[in-house]
Amino acid sequence: VNVEPTVAGKPLPPATRDESLREHAIEGMQSSPTWRAPLALGVVYLFVKGLSEPDKRGALPIIDGITSYVRQLPERVVVYPTPYGRRRQGRASVTKDDIARIGESEPLENDRPNLADAIRLNVSDLRDDPAPLKILLVITDGRDYADPDMERPADFVALGQELRRLGIVTQIVSFQPEADVEQAAENLRDLKDATEGFH
Repeated sequence: VNVEPTVAGKPLPPATRDESLREHAIEGMQSSPTWRAPLALGVVYLFVKGLSEPDKRGALPIIDGITSYVRQLPERVVVYPTPYGRRRQGRASVTKDDIARIGESEPLENDRPNLADAIRLNVSDLRDDPAPLKILLVITDGRDYADPDMERPADFVALGQELRRLGIVTQIVSFQPEADVEQAAENLRDLKDATEGFH
């Protein structure tokens, strides 16, 4: 994968137009033991009882998917995982080599998941990372009960505009919710359109 010299309006470190992030990472690691990748990844994923059942191999498909995605990234990329259900869990960053550790946590309760707060929590870490390129991967069914009475969703247009203002590239992977299908689809459409991201 080749990168352009700017992403979201911000220049990357001295990778050339024809140099891949992986090549840039290899050169950086060889030149300095403290070198950091020019990319940080936030991962917000619905991790709840009922959805997080092991497959025939005993693996959790959502964790397998995240692990496979992260293993395609350059070395020393810092990953900020945020599993969520009604509550959020765990904010410790992990490296590419340690990404499988995210499968060690227990699935959360599946009652009225709170997607917007999980995104905000993740972005509070991602925003402060010094990497010039930031990607937020959101894996969700789109349901959200973020208002105080837990009945209505958050304002995903405003949330998406904030992500875009911060220069965070948003990628959404979604699956069919068990309820509130129309509202979930609207939430994801608003988030995708406001971020100008990918879905």
